[in-house]
Amino acid sequence: GAVAKPGQAGSAKRVDQGAAAAPSGKNEPLALYLASIRTKIATQQSGKPSAERGRVEVRFSVAADGRLGDVVIERSDDDSLEEEALKIVRRSSPVAPIPPSTGKTSLTMSLVMEFK
Repeated sequence: GAVAKPGQAGSAKRVDQGAAAAPSGKNEPLALYLASIRTKIATQQSGKPSAERGRVEVRFSVAADGRLGDVVIERSDDDSLEEEALKIVRRSSPVAPIPPSTGKTSLTMSLVMEFK
């Protein structure tokens, strides 16, 4: 009996850790997908040094096939950066299609772009 109890406690710990990790584990395909979009946009942005400095927050939709659309500026430090941010997001389209494992057929994403 005494040997089983520590094993059960260990199992319970693993279950607790699993339960704590379940929300992020369940959303992991989505998190990885969103990270891949951020990376693609950053790659498009990195080749274009900007004369202006600041931050622009953009919001856009992602269709099941990876097309980015409905790009809007949420806020910006400098109006002159807004058009450049819109162009960068549009140039990044399409991204990879949304993986079925995310459970999503479309999504909306916000992203802060920093111009340095």
